[in-house]
Amino acid sequence: MRSIYVFGFFPISSGKTVVSSALCRGLLSREFKVAPFKPRSGHNLWYQHCAFLKCREEARLFCEDIIKLKEASRCELPYEILNPIDALMAPLNARTFLENNYVREMYVKDANTFLHLLVERYTSWKGDRPRTVFCVNEKNLSDEALSDRDYIRDLTKKSDEVLTVEDAAGWDSVFRRLGPACTSTCSGRIAEEYELMVVEGFNDAVCPAPELRYDVVVGVAPGVAAFYSPDDFHRVIEVKSMTGGDPMGMRSRDIVEFIKPEKMLKIPALGTKDLADFNRLSKKLGDIIEAILDMISKA
Repeated sequence: MRSIYVFGFFPISSGKTVVSSALCRGLLSREFKVAPFKPRSGHNLWYQHCAFLKCREEARLFCEDIIKLKEASRCELPYEILNPIDALMAPLNARTFLENNYVREMYVKDANTFLHLLVERYTSWKGDRPRTVFCVNEKNLSDEALSDRDYIRDLTKKSDEVLTVEDAAGWDSVFRRLGPACTSTCSGRIAEEYELMVVEGFNDAVCPAPELRYDVVVGVAPGVAAFYSPDDFHRVIEVKSMTGGDPMGMRSRDIVEFIKPEKMLKIPALGTKDLADFNRLSKKLGDIIEAILDMISKA
């Protein structure tokens, strides 16, 4: 199976999902059997509320991005395989802090990502079925965060295992223990049925899993898509790993200063109509899709 990796130069609003969606639909329209893959994600029950409502209705957990990517690709695999790790976050409940005059504490806690975590799902493929583990931040199921206890209870009822974490170190430990198997087994499941996989990164991370290899690597930011040699990209990650770097902790800024893009193409400004129509979007980004097809044919 051939794979295309789309990572972001910046942690927020780089355009990864826009480009990945365009690739999925553009490759599909060219009669490729394509599947999206977002190894790890996070979404917020307040700011991505429509996705949260869909998850709540189905008593499942998956991110807003994978909903778009699955629709763009028309892939038939379940969200949990296409998006094996997903965290549900929540904003702090400002009212609780204000009523108790804990204003300074509110701002201190707001800066701590772990204190926004409600629950994270880990899905791996075992034999002929998915296996799901939920990691719950019990401390956050309180009035300090805008949580939904009933939904989380319904989620954990359907799980194979439930873990609890008390701090950021415990959360990171769960990810490092369970994450690699989730990524490798779910990507393997995709490879059984699909010939092309569009892998979308998480924030500005560049290494979802060290074992993943790509035929095309594209970094995106508003206005630009930069193409890198996959060999050079993997080599820099490996070298930095050998000198003590943590592959899954590496960000784009840790990598791109050591390699130059082989090609850069323009991403045009996109309107509401472009973003709402995957066919229209893929045509707008047609030059990028054609460049990727050329690279795949030469790989």
